[in-house]
Amino acid sequence: MPQRGAPPRSTVTLIGLDLGTTRLKGAAYRPDGMLAAATSRPLSTSSPAPGWVEQDPEAWWRGVKDVLAELGPADALAICGQINTHIFLDAEGQALRPAISWADVRAADAGRAMSPPQGASSVEARYRWLVAHEPDLASRVRWILLPKDFINFRLTGVMATDPASAPGLASGGAYRPSILPEVRRLLPPLAEETTLLGTTEAARVAVGTQDGVAAIYGCGELDAGTAFDVSGTSETVGILSRERNVSPGIRGVIPMPRHYLHAGPTQAGGRSIAWALGACAPNLTLEGFFDAARSSPPGANRLVFLPYLLGERAPLWDPQARGVFFGLSLAHRQADVCRAVLEGVAFAIRHLLETIEGGLPERATRMFVSGGGAKSPLWNEIKAAATGRTVCCPANVETGTLGAAMIAAAAGGTHPTLAAAVAGMRPAFARVEPGGDRGGYDALYGVYRELYPALRECFARLAAIPAP
Repeated sequence: MPQRGAPPRSTVTLIGLDLGTTRLKGAAYRPDGMLAAATSRPLSTSSPAPGWVEQDPEAWWRGVKDVLAELGPADALAICGQINTHIFLDAEGQALRPAISWADVRAADAGRAMSPPQGASSVEARYRWLVAHEPDLASRVRWILLPKDFINFRLTGVMATDPASAPGLASGGAYRPSILPEVRRLLPPLAEETTLLGTTEAARVAVGTQDGVAAIYGCGELDAGTAFDVSGTSETVGILSRERNVSPGIRGVIPMPRHYLHAGPTQAGGRSIAWALGACAPNLTLEGFFDAARSSPPGANRLVFLPYLLGERAPLWDPQARGVFFGLSLAHRQADVCRAVLEGVAFAIRHLLETIEGGLPERATRMFVSGGGAKSPLWNEIKAAATGRTVCCPANVETGTLGAAMIAAAAGGTHPTLAAAVAGMRPAFARVEPGGDRGGYDALYGVYRELYPALRECFARLAAIPAP
């Protein structure tokens, strides 16, 4: 039941914000999940050195203010956002430098030197990099925040994050004791995603959660054995299970209503398309890219693409891995390259699904696909055929904003629990069944899986060659 004194359900507005890498999205929803209004703002990244990817926190804040002004006041709001992007703040809460993005690999060497080794996006590895390379700045750091937590701090003045946004750092609602003490003291307090932090002119503000988890809520399905692909700049892939088991290469196990989410992020999804448009198809628009890919047959005339353009995260965790076109010949055309890129990302998703399933009792027969990548019917068809799963496409593919609004609904009392909000605001969805290309895709996927082990030492030798 709504909280005492809350407005009637017919007048309630719930705002969900999704702070991604290339875009800030905001939407206002009704308590039944109906979309009332939506808007967005572009976001940019910079790369001041090879392997560096940075963003301006003040640009996020300007975008949030614009979006909230456009959507108008609401009963409650919540933000979801990218994780493993770190903002270093001083004691007054001012950013000391640009945020280091999840895609940034500058701390790879620092992470490998730790015991146990840490990935390039580890907050501990990045803090050690900061101490080694920017010591004066490191000495002034008082807080290390994620993007959505930085925005919450600007809105309410409260420092907090949720456990799901700290995979590998938190367990059972508390930080792990193994975290480096010098880093632990810089992390914000933990709070549940539906905790209210404060009230602004825009709305009551909840803690929120990471974008991948919110996007899963926004699909409206929380049954064990359901798989998810949040298709954005990267692909975040997960499966819900009754059990909590960590498979090798999968570092994220997140408690959710009734079940556990086992998930991992790739390094490049939509980013692979953006790269291909600039490097291989500068004459095409995004729509033209998909049209060209459709004109190539399934399997792209036996052209296989490894989408490791910025290294790879789950399940390989190898920042030295690099993109590969395998099987390229004079017979291949631009259309084959376009299709191979889409299929290579689909194979990366299958690799993650199979890795996760290796430690679970469930086998996922259906996969909810959301985010910007879900807007392409062709890519959904490829993902269904390449993974052998029924692809379910929510009518509102921007499930991140809807999932954040569900959190806001539970935090503000519009729905009694988060599970009730997910059930009461779930969107309709369409199904895409695996096509008749399964045999060919299975054979190509076998080649795909053999390429990384065969090339791993070559990737390391290539990384050791000094850059010009």
